[in-house]
Amino acid sequence: MADDAPRRDAALVALDWGSTTFRAWLLDATGAVLDEVRSADGALTLSQRADSARARAAAFEATFGRLCRQWLDEHPGIPVLCSGMAGSNHGWAEAGYLDVPAELGALAYRLTVVPAGDSVVHLVPGLRATGSHPDVMRGEEVQLVGALAATAPEHGTAEHVTADRRRTVVLPGTHSKWVRLDGGQVTGFTTAMTGELYGLLLGDSILARLAEGEAGTEASDAFTCGLEAEAEQGDERGLPALLFTARTLVLAGRLAGTEVADYVSGLLIGAEVRHALRADPADAVTLCGSAATAHRYRVALERCGVSVRAVGEDATARGLWRVALDAGLAPLEPTQEQLA
Repeated sequence: MADDAPRRDAALVALDWGSTTFRAWLLDATGAVLDEVRSADGALTLSQRADSARARAAAFEATFGRLCRQWLDEHPGIPVLCSGMAGSNHGWAEAGYLDVPAELGALAYRLTVVPAGDSVVHLVPGLRATGSHPDVMRGEEVQLVGALAATAPEHGTAEHVTADRRRTVVLPGTHSKWVRLDGGQVTGFTTAMTGELYGLLLGDSILARLAEGEAGTEASDAFTCGLEAEAEQGDERGLPALLFTARTLVLAGRLAGTEVADYVSGLLIGAEVRHALRADPADAVTLCGSAATAHRYRVALERCGVSVRAVGEDATARGLWRVALDAGLAPLEPTQEQLA
């Protein structure tokens, strides 16, 4: 937490509590970031330490208080909105799901309230797809609100930030999401465990013995080689067989140990992108994620002829602000026309 952070009027504490990472923002009355906290106190770590639901809730409350105490003391009674795994069945309290098709504007009306000392925390529900291929997301729904708000008027709510057209939003990460929207309504989504598979392969498989370092921040020649190999041989050989070539290419002297991670990343992302587009073709997508990961997906998508529009990492904070406006937790700033 920055000691010299600006002290403009604060309006909201916005939390994104993921499985491995805790992020928090102090937002002013326009939704701008005044201060920020990031910690490795993820929901998974806290839940593993607790032996009961009561102990788990106490651990979340104590961690929230420790990390955000300065803000809470300086701004008594400030509203708190939280998305992510804190609302899961192994989190602070279970916040449930909205079943798709679901309007993103409805998130604000299904908040779960939990006490936290002198504060009250509002947990955002996730989204759930039922049927023959069930799927879930928790945390990404707020990213979606923020991604769509990036093209909306400055002062609006989540109910009014979406255009009346169909679109695909890709949220790369540990569990990547391919989301289909019709205006502000999520009509369906699919999850790919690409990031987790990458971590497992480079951490515990036979490939980990050959890999020297992790994938870089740019799309290297080795990454492109992985994309090409998957595109040309993926249907014939399959991804499991192609992954083993990360070993045989090193043994043959055609791939350096420092290139293994990039090559594997190319194979995995290439397979995800190609199969996702085959299942649900799209001429254009909105891409929302960290700069390095988003760049790799952009390269893979553009090689498939897809037009890409990237949205920055501030989508989560922006999305939480929009949900807070809908819920009446934050003040809606008047427009210039209203002030005139």
